[in-house]
Amino acid sequence: MRTIKAPLTEKGQLAMFYRHWCLKESYVKALGIGIGFTLQRLDFCINTHELSTQTIVQDTQVLVDNESDESWIFEETCLDQDHCVVTACKCDEQCNRKETTGHSPCHPFVVQTINTLLSGAQIQSGEDIQYWEKFCEKLDQPTGR
Repeated sequence: MRTIKAPLTEKGQLAMFYRHWCLKESYVKALGIGIGFTLQRLDFCINTHELSTQTIVQDTQVLVDNESDESWIFEETCLDQDHCVVTACKCDEQCNRKETTGHSPCHPFVVQTINTLLSGAQIQSGEDIQYWEKFCEKLDQPTGR
């Protein structure tokens, strides 16, 4: 909580709140258990206080039940001035973090375009004209039934 309130401006505090949110969400999603994990068990030691769109930082550490867990790597960056993004990666016993190579053992975060994401997409079923026509008949606004 002290880290979130550390910035002097309200905008800075809100940015730090969202950064913590993203850190927690990335950790829980990487665990694969979603909201089944009590988020109050998590805290973060943030070493790089300002994120930018030009760099990816990897020096934030997670504390679970007040114990540091150095087997996790968090890659953080800003998509723009108002949005940060975080990916979490748990290293196995053979992972020596980035000290030996200078790079994360995890796949690095990369901004994707919609064209890149859809480039390998395949149509799963044929065109359904009746479904499309029924869809087009729907009202834009819900009715008060």
